[in-house]
Amino acid sequence: MATPTSLTPRRRRESGLGRPLSFTKRTYKYRAEKPCAIAIDFVIGRIGTEYCTPFCGIKQISRTQCLLYGLTGYRWDGASGPTRDTDDSYFASYFHDILAQLSRETDFANEDFDACVKAFDKLFLQLLKDAGMWWWRRWGWYRGLRTADGAYARPEPATVYVVRRFPLPGGGVMEPR
Repeated sequence: MATPTSLTPRRRRESGLGRPLSFTKRTYKYRAEKPCAIAIDFVIGRIGTEYCTPFCGIKQISRTQCLLYGLTGYRWDGASGPTRDTDDSYFASYFHDILAQLSRETDFANEDFDACVKAFDKLFLQLLKDAGMWWWRRWGWYRGLRTADGAYARPEPATVYVVRRFPLPGGGVMEPR
């Protein structure tokens, strides 16, 4: 599958996708310098169904596979929790954050949210394994994700504003704008 990437443009490795990937450190923590995509075993709808945001997306390319992609400029925070980012975690955290963002900002995971979150976490585990991370570190990171139970991917509840008319001293009513 795919291999991890380096942080600086000077040190590049070939990914399993056949093109060099590199990431630079910025204020959000990391920013992708080049577009990157990976085919995953996942079903989101009919072939051609696509969910996207300005910097990432997922598209059904066959009956059993989706293309998960991040575009140039996509920003992510790397690994979360009490851990350090290492060379074998960047690639996995990149795609896991894309899935979490798509889940929060689109409705592709609404039908069976729990099953989608488990699939996201298993993809993360597989990408860590493909990157060569030791099994006990992979297991610890996976257990942390399972303990969070998808809180990272749950959409924010809509904000409801209550509009009222307020009586003014001396009569009259102040209308909301």
